[in-house]
Amino acid sequence: MESPNLPEADQVTGQQIKLPEIPGQIIPDILSRLPVKSLCRFKCVSKSWQNLVSDPKFSLKTNVSRAIFWIETSPFLYSVNPDLLGENILNPLSEIPYRPNQNQVILGSCKGFILFSYSTSIYLWNPSIRCCKKVLRLSLLRENYTVVASGICFDEVSDDYKIVILLSPITGRRIILLASLRSQAWAEINHPHSMFSAKSGPVVNGKIHWVVREEKGDRDLIFYFDKTTNRFVKLPMPDNNVGDSTDIFRLGVLDGCLTLSRFGNIWDLEHITEVLIMKEYGVKESWMTLCRIPMKGPRIWSPPLFYIKGSRDEVLISNGLSVVVFSLKDQTMREFPFAMMPHDFCMYVESLTTIPERLRDQRREQNASGSMERAAET
Repeated sequence: MESPNLPEADQVTGQQIKLPEIPGQIIPDILSRLPVKSLCRFKCVSKSWQNLVSDPKFSLKTNVSRAIFWIETSPFLYSVNPDLLGENILNPLSEIPYRPNQNQVILGSCKGFILFSYSTSIYLWNPSIRCCKKVLRLSLLRENYTVVASGICFDEVSDDYKIVILLSPITGRRIILLASLRSQAWAEINHPHSMFSAKSGPVVNGKIHWVVREEKGDRDLIFYFDKTTNRFVKLPMPDNNVGDSTDIFRLGVLDGCLTLSRFGNIWDLEHITEVLIMKEYGVKESWMTLCRIPMKGPRIWSPPLFYIKGSRDEVLISNGLSVVVFSLKDQTMREFPFAMMPHDFCMYVESLTTIPERLRDQRREQNASGSMERAAET
């Protein structure tokens, strides 16, 4: 691979001097460790660099996690990285025709994409490169159905993204719908248990995770969606001591490990949020307590969003009312400044991935508006 020839003038003689060339074989490795914003600028250095960064096979090695916060009264979202550096990002809804009485619903994130719905349309958005496209349509969202839980994952076998959505009507039975972006068709799938409630969770180990409470159960359980078999499978749960809460507030991911937050032991004199982490995926014995966070107000803390860069002792956490930096070492917290408090957040990783060409400008009504939706109404 050619290196860009960047001459520099000698300040004494005024002659051009040639900088030493960077070996072409290490350029991809160097570039892969840079932030997306820098890579987008470096496309202008040379044609070879532009081709490299634009190549779908080029991937980032940094896997920088970012938290993006929604602020109800602002057209901008606020994205924060582990350096605690933030930037305003224009909400992609600003370019979508306004529809009264419709909300933007976050459905999940995977491989740098954030999936959200607005009205009956479902969009795929890469906030790193500001690319957003409508990829699916689900008319049930117009018909008094609400999204209870959802998620998106990537199936390496089929080289396709899969979306799972649990919908609840005002009256009647809940349904779980599955679609792939390539097939553009919705189908109903089953859950192995009758669900009293469910909550969305993150993608860990390539799998979508949900918190589920069975209709006759007395504790929350964690299920993951097996993208190969299109079935839900129960994940081993942590052991509980007497007085431990069995209500899971939220799932998260920290350094690739699944985390959960729950109300602390009822015998504690203080109100505490307990955060557990599964150090080895799928192994019951690897569940351990990561930290115990004093509650600030009535809300339980979410699991940590990420470690603060340069430290394994500090993490960023939120409870929907506050965003703070929490010290795992001395149990202290300091406010992270927001001009206006966010009402929701989503995690994603920096990515140069563009929306597959076959999905662009998708406008046709999906199969779900036909027989699938009529079946759901009965």
